[in-house]
This record gives sequence, structure tokens and C-alpha cells, in this order.
Amino acid sequence: MVSFVAGAATSPFAIQHFNRIALYGVFANLTADFVASAVLMPSLAIALVMEALGAGHALVAGPLFIAGWAARAVVSLAHLFANAPSASRAMSSAPTVALAISYLGIIFACLWRGRLRWIGVPMAFAVALWPRPAPPIAWVASDGNDAAIVAASQEVPLKPGKRGYATQLWAQRWGFTLPADDAAMAAQKAAFDCDRKHCAPLAGTRPALVAWWSTRAPKPGVLEDLCRGADIVVLRAPVGPPPECSRAVTLQAADFAVGGAAEVFRAPKGLRVMWAQPLRGDRPWTRASAN
Repeated sequence: MVSFVAGAATSPFAIQHFNRIALYGVFANLTADFVASAVLMPSLAIALVMEALGAGHALVAGPLFIAGWAARAVVSLAHLFANAPSASRAMSSAPTVALAISYLGIIFACLWRGRLRWIGVPMAFAVALWPRPAPPIAWVASDGNDAAIVAASQEVPLKPGKRGYATQLWAQRWGFTLPADDAAMAAQKAAFDCDRKHCAPLAGTRPALVAWWSTRAPKPGVLEDLCRGADIVVLRAPVGPPPECSRAVTLQAADFAVGGAAEVFRAPKGLRVMWAQPLRGDRPWTRASAN
């Protein structure tokens, strides 16, 4: 019961801040606590008493061996439940107001006496049940030197193995699947043709994100070829986009200097860009304040 109450009380915060919910947490805690309480702790207590009484190593070795076995059993149980099918579920963060409602619901259900306490139960599930907005389809780093798209609820980084924390945090926040390094590299090669200067989408890749990583201007005709059929163009070089880029959402170095990182969403009339800087607020340590 303690494990269930503790898990229920912390689940809204786990969903909101870590975007994960453990489905077998109660069962894992019950079995691990049983092994720890019934075997591990008594064995250690017996070994401690025997050491204090001056028992020889041969006598103390038995309880310590049992304690070591119990410790390995606890670790094995944790591994078993963590790797079980559907052991955890990824969920995107809810609006902040949902977390406040969940917190108040938990407090109300725990402290109020009488049948009215049941009002707090549906409130406690606000974070899990709150409708989520449509997720973004692409992300671009604050300097325009990295990006990722979403394909079938899986993040496809354009620079796998680099800036892993940023792409992992973005995938975690929205509940996207983030493949391991080798799988991410394979997904990138299947969707993009990339080198150190640029990335161009292969046929069928949507959204078709084109990125010119270099701060040097491309050769004549290169940018025009890249922009044909593009949905999003990331341009770090100090050059204006050609007419071929007119139908795409173009993000340039000046835009990143003001807005920071960007998320791109589908909208009724094309695409919509949401910048990170306005969400950070006007603080002394932000670039917006410095300017």
C-alpha cells in the first residue's frame, strides 16, 4: 500500500518532468522490498552481531554470502521489471496548470476526511488525462547547427551522435521514440543525404528539411537545388534565400540570434515556428536582455 500511494503521488511529477510512467513500479517494489526485508537485512544484522561477538571469518561468511545473494536478487528483479514488455510508457508534458491540479487533488484526497475526498482522485489524474497539443514535426538548435525531424513518432536526428543531450531532451519532452546511436545513424542515412556542409532530404522524407551547416556561402546553384521541394530550410551562411526557397519556411542565422532554438509545427495554412527565447522570458542572463 505504501508503494502504491508513493507511486501514485509521484507519478504526475514523473510524467511532467521526466515524461515516463513506470507501469510495473508497484510490483517491482513489492518483490524487491520482500527480498530486502526478509533476507538481505536480517543476514546483514546477523553478520554484524557475529562480528561484534568476535566470531571467526568462517562463521560470518555464511550470512554475508546470503546477503550478497539477496542483493543480486534485488538487482535482478529491477532488471526484470525494467525490461519487461511495456515496462514504461513515454508521455509528453502537460500544461503547467494540469500539474497544479494533480498536486491539489493528491493533497485533497490524502488530507480530507469523508466521501468528499474522492473528488481529489480525478483531479490527481489531470496530468495523465489532460489533452496534449499536436507535437512538433521538427526541431532546430539555437545556433542552427543541428536539427531533427519526427517520422512515425520517432525522432530522426540529422547529426546522430552529436549534441545527444539536446535531441534526447526534446524527444523526451514530447514522448518521441529516440533510437540508440547505431539505429539513429541508420535512420538518418535512410532519410537524408548529409555531409559536413549540408543535409538534404531523400525522396519521400517528410518534413523535407534542408540544412546548410556551413557559415560560408554555398557555390552558385547549390542552394537553389537544395531548396526545390523543401518544407524547411536552415541557412547559417550570411546569404539571402533564393526564389526557390519561397515556399519553404526559411530559418537564418539572424533568426536564431534573436529567437534561439526553434520547433516547427503543422498549421492549417502551412507551418508554424515556435521560438525558445520568448518562452524563456526576459531575464538578465538571457541574450534578449543583453541586446
